[in-house]
Amino acid sequence: KDFWVATTGTFTAIGKIPASIPKLFHPKRQDSGDRLISVVGAARLGGNAVTSGGISSFLLLVASLNISIGIFNLLPLLPLDGGHIAVILFERARSAVSRRFHRPDPGRVDMLKLFPMTVAFLGFFGMLSLLMIVKDIVNPIANPF
Repeated sequence: KDFWVATTGTFTAIGKIPASIPKLFHPKRQDSGDRLISVVGAARLGGNAVTSGGISSFLLLVASLNISIGIFNLLPLLPLDGGHIAVILFERARSAVSRRFHRPDPGRVDMLKLFPMTVAFLGFFGMLSLLMIVKDIVNPIANPF
């Protein structure tokens, strides 16, 4: 049951990321469960879980964080594993279409053409991470335990 809650919650949270970015700049405190947190906020939650909720709450938090990171890693964005899987699936589909129409295999995808998109994603993700770290230091998350 907890695994399913963490999995569906992760998909819901990933869908809310674009709407959550402007809230990083909002001066009002954002202590609801839909707040983006960084590693600083996750460490603070882990400390709160151990001191207030016990080791079971801490283990549940660590498990849910691992599930969330694993699902995020499967997004079809190139620097992530899901992006590499998407490229492989694209190559296979393109080869199958070529075989179907009796054309030569087009070969592998030129990863250098995808490099600018990868750099753009890494830059965006890096800036978002820095913003979330600053937000978690300046406006720490409340203890939910």
